[in-house]
Amino acid sequence: MRLVGRLLSVGIVIAAAVMVWPALQRQRELQERLLAEAERAESAPVPWPADPEPPADPPAAGDEADPAEREPRTYWRYVDAGGSIHFVESLERVPEAARDGAKPITLARESGQRAEPTADRAPAARRRPRAARPFERVASSPAPRRPAAAADVVVYTTSWCGWCRKTLAWLDARGVEYENRDIERRAAWRDELIEKTGSTSIPVVEIDGELVRGFDPARMDAML
Repeated sequence: MRLVGRLLSVGIVIAAAVMVWPALQRQRELQERLLAEAERAESAPVPWPADPEPPADPPAAGDEADPAEREPRTYWRYVDAGGSIHFVESLERVPEAARDGAKPITLARESGQRAEPTADRAPAARRRPRAARPFERVASSPAPRRPAAAADVVVYTTSWCGWCRKTLAWLDARGVEYENRDIERRAAWRDELIEKTGSTSIPVVEIDGELVRGFDPARMDAML
């Protein structure tokens, strides 16, 4: 009887061992795998930290445009008794007789310095430097006639000016290469016209540095 009891005890122990052994085996394998991964992590090279990005250079003093330079400017356009067109910066500067017909025009200011404009009309050739004119020219000796393409011509206009259109048509009919600067499209061109003539009357044709005010075919023909 005692032998049977001992055999039963041994059988129970063996059965328990058989049931527990796979779990112990899996736990051991998991520990070995974790240990191997830890060893690989320790042996892996540590990446060198990247160099910090250099700080951005502060903008130069001349690079930042004055906000006032970018704000649009408003001018008043009026026609005087002689039919000439003028632009002024305030309504108070318009003569009382012409104030009823004065109209405000807003022009966007260009940031930075005056840029070299491109031609609006006929594709003009690259402009050559203007040669200095001799002071010893005698008024009675007429200037020699030159081919139209030899002259350096700039025309100051607006899109709605009838006399400006006549001037451009006259130049086109004679094959004259010119640069059309609409003073309502760029404030820099308007300022340029004021600098050269002291006013905003248009049209103005500049031929090799000499100015022709208004539509004057005879004088333009003599200068080209």
